[in-house]
Amino acid sequence: MKYEVQEDFDRVSGSSLRGHIAVTYSMLVEMFGNPMQGDGDKVQVEWVVEFYDEVEDEYVLATIYDWKQYDRKPQQIVEWNVGGFKSSAVTLLEKAIGDYYFNKYIKAPRNDYDEEPDRDNTPLTPDSINRAYADSVGMSVRWN
Repeated sequence: MKYEVQEDFDRVSGSSLRGHIAVTYSMLVEMFGNPMQGDGDKVQVEWVVEFYDEVEDEYVLATIYDWKQYDRKPQQIVEWNVGGFKSSAVTLLEKAIGDYYFNKYIKAPRNDYDEEPDRDNTPLTPDSINRAYADSVGMSVRWN
């Protein structure tokens, strides 16, 4: 999904609430960077993001903001307002967050088991197997 974070509020003047989204502040910062300061009255922080809707072949603006949540710091907020000019702003934002989460945490490559362990290609013998086992379990064995 294509999107671009906007650095000003000029293009979203006149937008309105389209829905809500449950996501942590830290996930929003990971995806969209640090937020802009809100108006200082009813909004503490806000992101403006422009999505490309491939289905409708159009660009859709979305704002993500905390509305009248004075009792919490932005880092404590988990339900955010989503504004825009079209209802698809919410759907596109949900899809972007889902894709980001899937790619980062579910589909991410795991190096801990993908890499071939180092081997010295020494032929195994009963004695070397016993030594390797003893070493692996921390046994103190006296070999003759």
